[in-house]
Amino acid sequence: MSLGVFGPGYPPATDEERRGLRRIVWRRRLVWVLVGGTIPVFLFGPEGRWAMGAWFILLALAVGWHNLGRCPRCGERFNVGTLWGLRPGIPFAPLSLATQECVHCGFRLTAPQV
Repeated sequence: MSLGVFGPGYPPATDEERRGLRRIVWRRRLVWVLVGGTIPVFLFGPEGRWAMGAWFILLALAVGWHNLGRCPRCGERFNVGTLWGLRPGIPFAPLSLATQECVHCGFRLTAPQV
């Protein structure tokens, strides 16, 4: 028996589920690249408020796209459990960038061969 995503006794991730996890990882990396690029854009970007405004709009769209990602196993939003946060009692949705498992079913982002 192979180790599943949750550990022994759970089914291993299918190829389709691994593709879904790779999409979530790609979206997460895009957001982190945009977050990391914010200071260089502030310091070395073009003059004017329009550049920073456009950058923050792009960043907000990327975070929103990331938070809309669906779990390949249960079909619910992977990173966000409620409208405003991860789980009841955690009211800050951007914390979803640190989530390592689906907040609904527990399907781990670190499945083998992601």
